[in-house]
Amino acid sequence: MKNICVVLNGYKRPHTLNEQIKAVENNSIKPNEILFWKNHVPNVNFYTEEVDLKIATSNVNWGVWSR
Repeated sequence: MKNICVVLNGYKRPHTLNEQIKAVENNSIKPNEILFWKNHVPNVNFYTEEVDLKIATSNVNWGVWSR
């Protein structure tokens, strides 16, 4: 079986993260891991329900180039 990794990006839309994770997990091919990249945005908190995520947080907003 192939290893599937999904990378999700976070910037100013914390309310969509759990919905994105559920959509990924409901695919017919399940990912082996989900990575989450969070660009620096002051006063925006991302939270996840009980999900096994690897999270990278930047102290700088790199824009789309970080992906």
